Amino acid sequence: MDAGDRYRAKRSSEVMDSQFKYLSISDSGPQLPATTNGATSSAVRRRFSKFVNKHLNRILFLASAGDGSRDEHNLEVARYTARATAQVSRRWRAAAVNTPSIWLGPVLSWYSHPNWLDVVLERSKPLLLDAVILDGAVTRKPQILPIVLGRISRIRRLDLTIDLTREPLLWQSIGKLKLLQQQAPCLQSLCLNVVTDVETRGRIHVTEPENLFSGWAPMLHHLRVQDCPINLAPKMYSGLRVLFLHHTPFTSPVQVLDALRNMKYLENFYLVCPPGNVHLILDCPDVPPVYLLNLNRLRVAATTSMCTSIFKHLYLPPSCSIQLDCHQVYGGQHSREILSRMKETLSNWKCEPLTGTQYLDIGATHIRLAVEGPMEVDDFSNLQHPYVGLAFFWQPSPISFQSLFSLFPLVTSSFPKCTASPDSLHVNADTKIPAGLRPLVANWLRSQQDIQAIEFRSHDAFAFFEPILRLPKSNTYHEDEDDDYNSQGDSDILLPILGDLRLENVNFNTDKRRYWKRLIKTLKGRDKAGCPIQQLDLVCCGGDYSLNEANRYVADVKEDGESHYDDNDDEGSDDSDCTIQANSDIE
Repeated sequence: MDAGDRYRAKRSSEVMDSQFKYLSISDSGPQLPATTNGATSSAVRRRFSKFVNKHLNRILFLASAGDGSRDEHNLEVARYTARATAQVSRRWRAAAVNTPSIWLGPVLSWYSHPNWLDVVLERSKPLLLDAVILDGAVTRKPQILPIVLGRISRIRRLDLTIDLTREPLLWQSIGKLKLLQQQAPCLQSLCLNVVTDVETRGRIHVTEPENLFSGWAPMLHHLRVQDCPINLAPKMYSGLRVLFLHHTPFTSPVQVLDALRNMKYLENFYLVCPPGNVHLILDCPDVPPVYLLNLNRLRVAATTSMCTSIFKHLYLPPSCSIQLDCHQVYGGQHSREILSRMKETLSNWKCEPLTGTQYLDIGATHIRLAVEGPMEVDDFSNLQHPYVGLAFFWQPSPISFQSLFSLFPLVTSSFPKCTASPDSLHVNADTKIPAGLRPLVANWLRSQQDIQAIEFRSHDAFAFFEPILRLPKSNTYHEDEDDDYNSQGDSDILLPILGDLRLENVNFNTDKRRYWKRLIKTLKGRDKAGCPIQQLDLVCCGGDYSLNEANRYVADVKEDGESHYDDNDDEGSDDSDCTIQANSDIE
C-alpha cells in the first residue's frame, strides 16, 4: 500500500463537511461540528448522538466489508480501512471488538501474521468460519495451522491444501499434533488436498489421518479428498451428499463399495484413480449390490477392471447421469461386462422428439460415445434422459488401431436405437484415424436416421466424415473419395433428414482448397438428390472460401453466427426489378 492509499484510508475516519470544521472523533466521544457563530444547536447534538448510537455497527460493517474484489491490492486497502475505523476512538474500538461479524471480512487474511490471525479469529467468536486455506498461506506461515485447526469446532467449511514438495514434514506434524482429531460439530464441507509428485511419493509416505474429527462431524455433507488415503467406513460419512475421491492411493473396489453402501443420501459421486495403481487391477469378488437411489451424477475414471467392478454393483435411478472413463482397456471379460451393463442401463433411455444430442470422439488411443437429453424438460414429461457416456482408453502401440476397430462396433452397439433418439450429433476426431474405419462408421450412421444436425468440432473430424456424408444409404463404401455423388432416391440417402451442418476450426486453405471443394460437392450432391442442407454454419474456419458459392445449395449460410446472403442476383437484375415495379404501378 502506498502513501496515497494510507492517507485516503485515514481520512475515511474523519468527519468532513464544507460548512463545518474538519474534526476527528476524540476518545471522549464524537465531537459536534461547530457552527459559524460558535453556537451548537441541541437538536443537532441529539441527532448526531442518535446517529452514532444507531448506525455505529453499520459504519463498522461497511468499513470492513470491502468492495467484493479479489484483487490483493484492494483487499489490503479494505483491511487497513477496517482497522483504522476500529481505532477512531475508545468507544468505536469497544464496539468493533464486540462486533464479531466485521472480523470475517477482508480483515481475515490467512496470509497475516499468526499473532494477528489469532486475534481476528478470537474477536469473531462465536460466528462460524469458512477456512479456505490455500497452499501459499501454509507454506509461508505453517504456524497458522494450529491456530486455525484449534478452532475446528467453529469451522463450517475447511479447504486445506498442503504441498509436500515444499514442506515434506508438514503432514506428519499435523498427525503428531492431532490437529484433525477434534470433534467438528459444525463442519459441512471438507476439502483435503495433499500435493505430491512422483519424487515425493517415493520419498514420503502419506499416512491416513487417524481418528479424523474423533468420528464426530454430524453435519458433514461434502467431502473432497485428493492424493490422501482415507477410511470411509465410519458412520460419520453416512450423511454425505457429495463425495469426490481424486487419486486416493491404496483404494480397492471393495472398500469403495462398502463405503457407498452406507451413503444412502449421496447425490454426486466422483472417483478418479491413477491407472498405474496395481491395487486396481485385481478383480472384485461378488459383493451385495449397492443401492444409491438419490444419486444424480456418477463419474468414474480408473482402470477398466475398477470401473467394471464398481459399475456392475451399483443400482442407480433412471435420472442419474453417468460418465465412465475406462483406462487400460483390452478385449477381455471386463470390457464385455461393462458394455453389457451399459446396454442394460440405456434400455429405458428416452428423450422428447426432435431433441437430444449424441457425442462421438474417436482417436488412435481412445473412443468416447455419449447421449444427452435437453437440460429443461416439461413438468408433465416423464421421460428420463440424463447424460450417459462411455469412454475407453488404451496405450499407444503399433497395434493400437486393432483396438479401435474392435471396440467401435461394440461401443456403438451398447447405445441402442432409442424409442425417441437424439436428433443431433457432435463429432470430434484426431489426425491418426485410418480411412479403413469409415465403413464401420458408415454402417453405424445408417442406423441413425433420426439425425437432423451434425457438428464437426475439428478439422480432422470433418476430413474423416465428409466422404461418408456423400454416401447413399444402400451403397457400399468406396475408397475413391472423388467419385460423383451416386443416389437412387430420397429413401436411399444416408441421413436423409439431415438439415443443419456446423463446422468448427476447419482449415479450407490446405491442398489448394481441397476440403472446401469437397464441401461444395457434398452440398451440391445432397441438393441434387432432394435432401439439401438447410443451414450451414462456419465457426472459426480459416482459408479463402466463397460463401456465395455455398449459398447456391444452402438456404441459410452463417459465418461465426451471422447470416450471409448472396446479393449477386439482385445487383445484376436492376432492369427487371424496375419493370416489375412499373407494371405494379400501372395496375
